[in-house]
Amino acid sequence: MGLEQAYRLLTEAARDLSRAESEAERRAAAGRMRTVRERISRCENLLLVVSLGQKVVCDGTAGCEAEGLLPKA
Repeated sequence: MGLEQAYRLLTEAARDLSRAESEAERRAAAGRMRTVRERISRCENLLLVVSLGQKVVCDGTAGCEAEGLLPKA
């Protein structure tokens, strides 16, 4: 998943949160927002490191490499 898609998912989750009618819907939307925000933060941090010319260690499971943001080594 690329950053652009992650930002779209964040927007959709925020919209769902604002339209939620039950507590369960609010919790689900808030959980999706948290998950997407964490992914965005992780990937932006990795991209910043790359843009500064530093080497990035990416385990391929939680990092951007697995999400298609960085080329596979």
